[in-house]
Amino acid sequence: MKIFISSARRASMKKYIVLFAVMILAQFATAYAGDESTSMNYGDAKRAPRSYGRMTVEKKDVNPEGQTKIFFERCFHPGIGNLTGCSGRLYKTDESTGWLDKEGVGFDNTNNSSWKSVALPAGKYYMKIQYSEAGKYYYAMGELVVAPFVTNFVHVQLE
Repeated sequence: MKIFISSARRASMKKYIVLFAVMILAQFATAYAGDESTSMNYGDAKRAPRSYGRMTVEKKDVNPEGQTKIFFERCFHPGIGNLTGCSGRLYKTDESTGWLDKEGVGFDNTNNSSWKSVALPAGKYYMKIQYSEAGKYYYAMGELVVAPFVTNFVHVQLE
């Protein structure tokens, strides 16, 4: 059985299908754009569906106490510049399973913060960082490898 649809009706249907697709894509884009309704929960030990931004250990320096530390040296956005007030958590990653430890280590880069430099065990971590200003959120989420018995100077580029 063949159903006949006129060309005018077909054109009208295409228009609605395209409109529907655009609406779906707009909703999806808003969910990850970082508006005030989608702030991430960096206290939640779960991976994001994708990586955001970039985290790097820019240099390693001898630590006088012989401890493994991270120093949250720089947080920036390529379109804005350096930012003060970035905060987040580091979650230790299990080497064999890749699962995240439920108890994360909190840190931020506020000038007088005691959380700017943190002592922690060496290894692979999943890092979640957030910066907000005027209802707009910027994120960085991904993995970071912390070297043992040195201070790891971390730079974070937000997305």
